Amino acid sequence: SSERAAADQTPLAPRGGRPPGPPGGLILGNLPAFAADILGFLTRYAGYGDTVYLRLPGRDVFVLNRPADIETVLLT
Repeated sequence: SSERAAADQTPLAPRGGRPPGPPGGLILGNLPAFAADILGFLTRYAGYGDTVYLRLPGRDVFVLNRPADIETVLLT
């Protein structure tokens, strides 16, 4: 529905010091959308900023979109 599509496009405010990210379901978080199209999901939600917070079952996931940030994580 168009309401669901609009909700998927609405950035969430940072939660408890976490970066913004797409809304997710209560139990499965962002897993259904992520599993259906991983590359499309990551491309769509890169607009949330340099660091995006995702909820997956049992995990908090932080996606880094800036190459410099990725390099820092990999080298430290």
